[in-house]
Amino acid sequence: MAERPRLAVVYDWGAAAPTQIARSAGAFADLHFVVPRSDHVRAALPLLSEYGDVTMLDRALAAGALPVRVDGIVTFSERMLIATAGLADRLGLPFHSMDVVTALTDKSVQRHLLAEAGVDPVRYRVAADPSELRTTLGVIGCPAVVKPRRGEGSRDTFPVRDRADADSVVRYFTDTWSGDLVVEEFLVGAPTETGIGDYVSVESVVVNGTVEHLAVTGKFPTAAPFRETGQFWPANIDGVLAERVGTLVEWALRHLSVQTGICHTEVKLTTAGPRIIEVNGRIGNNLVELATRATGADLITLAANVALGRPSPPPPMVPDRVYFQFHHPCPREATRLLDVTGQHTVENLPGVDTYRLLVTPPAPINGLRTFHFDALMGQADSPTEMLTLIERAGHALTFTYEGPAGAMTF
Repeated sequence: MAERPRLAVVYDWGAAAPTQIARSAGAFADLHFVVPRSDHVRAALPLLSEYGDVTMLDRALAAGALPVRVDGIVTFSERMLIATAGLADRLGLPFHSMDVVTALTDKSVQRHLLAEAGVDPVRYRVAADPSELRTTLGVIGCPAVVKPRRGEGSRDTFPVRDRADADSVVRYFTDTWSGDLVVEEFLVGAPTETGIGDYVSVESVVVNGTVEHLAVTGKFPTAAPFRETGQFWPANIDGVLAERVGTLVEWALRHLSVQTGICHTEVKLTTAGPRIIEVNGRIGNNLVELATRATGADLITLAANVALGRPSPPPPMVPDRVYFQFHHPCPREATRLLDVTGQHTVENLPGVDTYRLLVTPPAPINGLRTFHFDALMGQADSPTEMLTLIERAGHALTFTYEGPAGAMTF
């Protein structure tokens, strides 16, 4: 019997949970989890220890080695990309190089490289302190977007449409400054059907520099300021536009020198054509569940096999219906979710596969960043039927929040 390969998984909060990783990659590889000392990991440690050996990340980086030999390394966490690249370099394992992972996590470096290569010349500048932020906003002009140079989950990302927005954003960061910000021109999306977002995401697998796209997923409109509310597959775009999107993403990945792994790229659909929002060096959040439900494809297995140097062609990933994940956004001023009613009614709607709360009320929530407290997952024959189903579910649910002015019910 052939010896099972051993896979190092640098784990923290991200696109795959311990149970998903164990069920998929653990079916054919022995798992060795490498973890930081984070609150999320502290809560997950008992489960991680059940599925494989565990080594603390700081000890592994200090030693430049793991206690056991591993055959590959992977992460499903945005915040662990830099650490995984450093550890992979020390272990001599394929992964994004440090230069590549810098391009994938530093928004200013990424913009510079894409503009220099002529892939997507978005105007941008970096602000190093609040006073420079005001000057930079004046240079870029309105509309603009302000975001952390490194960040995830739309944290501290704000639109600036006019002078009042600029004043508000400067005040906010004067009180909360935590590092460099990128100010870039706002990409104005082309008109779309009500309920459909003006951007898409592309999942791509890269092996030895060869790019193959796995999926183009549609998005629902974001909630202010830039909170994602879900996605659906396939995207509601025609074949010609899908090809243009795919070509743009392939150019971006090539010019960012990505050689291996699965990447998640967000693309704005403008009247002038597709434009890059950002390229990420890992599987997109919640894509694992969506891909499995829509096509039976296992993205964790695919990513693990790429990391182990034994990639196989992915199965055909063409959904026969529209599959979706929708998350109800909370009011921006909400600080706690107090109660949700109507779940049973939603679960029995035709087309709903699952509805579940991701937190247990009463629970703290965050109205300024992408924070999903519930998940409505279903399928429909068309985008129009999908939107109707989501609307019916919304009418059946009642949410009670807490904010500065007290309880709010929607």
